Amino acid sequence: MKYIYGILLSIANFCKRFYYVNKTIFLKILNLYSWLIFSKEHTSFSFKLSEKNKLFILQNLYSDFGINMNHVNDILNFSDYIKLKKPFFSSINPKTVDVNFNVNFDYTILVLTFLKNSETNFIYEFGFNQGRLALLLNKYQKYEKDIKFKYYGVDINKRKGGLYQSQNNLDTDYINLHFVDLNYFLKKHFDYDKFSKSILISSTHEKTSENSLFNYLSENNTYPEIIISDNIREDSAYVNFIKKNNIYYSSIYCFEDLSQNHQPLYIGISKKLSQTTSSE
Repeated sequence: MKYIYGILLSIANFCKRFYYVNKTIFLKILNLYSWLIFSKEHTSFSFKLSEKNKLFILQNLYSDFGINMNHVNDILNFSDYIKLKKPFFSSINPKTVDVNFNVNFDYTILVLTFLKNSETNFIYEFGFNQGRLALLLNKYQKYEKDIKFKYYGVDINKRKGGLYQSQNNLDTDYINLHFVDLNYFLKKHFDYDKFSKSILISSTHEKTSENSLFNYLSENNTYPEIIISDNIREDSAYVNFIKKNNIYYSSIYCFEDLSQNHQPLYIGISKKLSQTTSSE
């Protein structure tokens, strides 16, 4: 009798798993087709953060870098209520045809957080996602006029600034987009003092460019104050640069897509140690 009961339990467990698997597949397909229809992105994706993900960021920025959680929470709240204008012909304009006009600032929040909580005024972004960071900085400077910075975005693809360039009231005094090759920019615009005091974002999505960037920094003995990278593989140029130069404290942050349509995004953050800390 007990074996019959066991067989019935086994069948019931299989039915429950069968229901769970098919329900999960159905919801996943529904979400994906919703994204297919309503989203325009196709290569680099922007994430809407969940409340759980925001809490993770708040707690870890405090524990890793001593950044006040209220300061970060203010930035998160600010970014959620930014108003973006969607041009009427955006769906057929070559510059905006693949632009997501939702206020998904995901890991760009980290840049603004460190800008607010350090003495760094220079920001270099190599490989920018539709000018999303530039737009966030532009909006925040209008919100808090005391904040001072110079932003340099570098990407050879002239369509990558579509989101930023589609908006009104852009400021070219402190935000500069350079649609040039990374090596060309480094040769023409490299400034040791600025780079050494900068927040540097490496998101080129291209191995050769990333290698060129960190090789150039090494050759010129240049160590940015903060480095943020979306390539944390063991063999990446970013990881090798940090390992080679034992002057950084590093941590990894996970950004999850609220709609769960995309794989989580892992971001490496490295902050240069103070002279006192490194001597100890």
